[in-house]
Amino acid sequence: MSQRSPATLSGPSLFRQCADCPDSREHWEEFVHRYNPLLVRSVMVAWRRYGPNNRSVTEVAADLLQNVYLAILKNEYRLLHNFLGSTEEEANSYLARTAINETIAYLRSQRALRRRVEEISLEAFLEDKERDGGQLPPSLSVRLQRLTEEEAIEILKKCFRGQNANRDILIFLLHFRDGYSTKDISEMGFTSMEVTSINNLLSKMKKELREFLTENVKTEQK
Repeated sequence: MSQRSPATLSGPSLFRQCADCPDSREHWEEFVHRYNPLLVRSVMVAWRRYGPNNRSVTEVAADLLQNVYLAILKNEYRLLHNFLGSTEEEANSYLARTAINETIAYLRSQRALRRRVEEISLEAFLEDKERDGGQLPPSLSVRLQRLTEEEAIEILKKCFRGQNANRDILIFLLHFRDGYSTKDISEMGFTSMEVTSINNLLSKMKKELREFLTENVKTEQK
């Protein structure tokens, strides 16, 4: 059986081939061809939000991209081995998040982070002015105030389990933790969703997450 051309592989399959056969030049060339534009866009969006106003991203683009690829390659390609998604958008989301994280890490190392990276607040996200006077049930509010960021992300993973769960959670984190607008997220290119669709998705996630948490609190109180 002839080996499939790297260009015909899905994103998740290409990840596996690059990680399992790191000496395969053809697979890595396809990886760079396919994902380099996405990585560049993600770096630029992160720089616009967190980078210094007196310096252009083009001045440090080579260093930033080198850091991103080093993150992908280090520890025997652990980042690629750890990818558990199954769709193209999940693969794109995974790499976009890597590029954003490496850009922020670079800015921190240079003491050039223009604004603080906000931590996630599920309580603030779930407040709804059209329901309950904008207030959450007291028991739920107290619980959310005590969450660490890791615990909050674990809750998101339990609530959202669909085919595009990783993509949806990334969109959630980019918007509500990192402060990117839905327009910024759309421009990153890891998803084909338009701005309107992203807004609708976030509204849907808010409703589902509130219902999920409220039901869990009721169950715990029984």
